[in-house]
Amino acid sequence: LPGFSLLGLIIYVPLTILMANGHRWAIIALMVVYTFEKLWQMSTAEVNEFTIFPIFWLLFILMLLARALQVEGARRRK
Repeated sequence: LPGFSLLGLIIYVPLTILMANGHRWAIIALMVVYTFEKLWQMSTAEVNEFTIFPIFWLLFILMLLARALQVEGARRRK
């Protein structure tokens, strides 16, 4: 699915750059977009023993993004 890969680049690269520059809304947008992507991936995937991996990735990435949001909040308070 090359079209979906290009769409992913168009969405994730600017959001990641904005997140790295300290925009809180970009972190929140990444959380929403990534959650939607993984939920869509799980809903369209064939159910087997590998179905659980997107859940682990979702939780791991959301944990990292939540920590980034905390860091930005602490930076803002200084």
